[in-house]
Parts: sequence; C-alpha cells; structure tokens
Amino acid sequence: MSHAIAPTPTRERIDLLDILRGFALLGILIVNMGIFSFPFVAAFTGTPRGDSMLDHAVEFLTHALATGKFYPLFSFLFGLGMWLQMERVQEAGGAPARFMIRRLLVLMG
Repeated sequence: MSHAIAPTPTRERIDLLDILRGFALLGILIVNMGIFSFPFVAAFTGTPRGDSMLDHAVEFLTHALATGKFYPLFSFLFGLGMWLQMERVQEAGGAPARFMIRRLLVLMG
C-alpha cells in the first residue's frame, strides 16, 4: 500500500541543513561571479582579468577560500537530502528507487 508523498512539514525540517544549503549556494554564487563577469573565451586566450593588486588579491582569496569548497559541500548536502527523502518514501510504504529515478529525471530535464 503506497501513500502519497508530500513535502516535509516545516516542523520536521532540519534547520541546520537548510542553513548549510543556503551557505553553499551563496559560496557557489561568489565563485561563479568571476565567470559571469568575464568572457568565457578569455580563460583560453590568457586574457588577464585585471592588473591591479586588488584584482590579484580578490582572485587569490576566491580561489584559496571558496573554489573547490562550496561545490563539495553542496554535493554532500544534495546526497544527504536524497537519502532523507528515500527514508521518508520507504517509511510511507513507497518505492524509494522509483521515486528517486523519477526525481532525478525531472532534475536532469
């Protein structure tokens, strides 16, 4: 017997996961701002982003403190969210594999 799966009620949500997810998305936005503000082909042609000391400092700090840190955090939280959803589906008597395949196909689309 399968029950309809509904969004997690607010009282059951894990606030820390939502906060971390927002933090990771903000970090990804910060990392991508450099890409958004500069022509894509410039990365291949070696065109400098800026020559001032501030330009170099900001680029260094972005690479040192953000690049490669926020994507893994977001990926981990995505996987954890999938696992929590699968647990809820299984508790409700549904088929977790079928639910996840459908969900991932929608996300891929």
